[in-house]
Amino acid sequence: MVKTIIFSFGYDGSGFNGWQSQPNKRTIQGEFDKAFQKIFKFKPKSIISGRTDTGVHAKNQLVSININEIENTYLKVPKEKLTKIFNDFLPEDIFIINSNYLDFEFNARFDAIAREYSYTCSNQNNTFTRNYEFQIKNNKHNKFIKYNKNIDIDLLNQASKILIGKHDFTTFSKVNLDVANYICDVEFAYWKNLDENRIEFRIKANRFVYSMVRNLVANLLMLSANYRGLDIAEFEKNFKSMNRNFSFGLAPANGLYFEKVYYEDDLILF
Repeated sequence: MVKTIIFSFGYDGSGFNGWQSQPNKRTIQGEFDKAFQKIFKFKPKSIISGRTDTGVHAKNQLVSININEIENTYLKVPKEKLTKIFNDFLPEDIFIINSNYLDFEFNARFDAIAREYSYTCSNQNNTFTRNYEFQIKNNKHNKFIKYNKNIDIDLLNQASKILIGKHDFTTFSKVNLDVANYICDVEFAYWKNLDENRIEFRIKANRFVYSMVRNLVANLLMLSANYRGLDIAEFEKNFKSMNRNFSFGLAPANGLYFEKVYYEDDLILF
């Protein structure tokens, strides 16, 4: 008997109001659940491995749907045809990579042991990529134009080392009353050059609190720009203060990508 259906998928977040279903708004969950209901004739309780906000993209998300005995009778689609059929029913800005029926209970969110995000920044304005990277010199971001003339990637990497390990990320987060604490255990956090105009921030942690990555990117870029004399010592002091008044805001959503979710090595999903 099938106990869980899982899907790995990616999406272009540009045309969505985030993952979670909202009345009268286009969301990834709304489109996914609509396709599921058309195929299986019942509404799923879909659980995502990591929620994303408006404009945020995903390369390899995972969603799970727990199935009861009655719902099992509606599962008429063979496993080998599941991916293709779902892609036929989904809009082009969502794409199923893989899918499977599991004979055990699985929760895409709570069974995850880590997640990985990336964030892309560009020094060059480009109409065709504006939805997929933070174009620092775009006039919409005057605060960043003023202070980010030259990005010091070595300085960014020095500061990013401070984030590694178990820390309280209250300073670099938004309030979320649904969580008990803001402690995250970061495995890695670093910057790299993608090409002569673009850089990328990568971070992996056991969990992420609300707006954490976008907050970190904004504050690290301000450090690179020496905003108000900000240096590494002050950045670390701000971080450890657990005080949101010491954050310099958020980088825009369009540069953020959900890269990957991690589970225990012995868990075979596909």
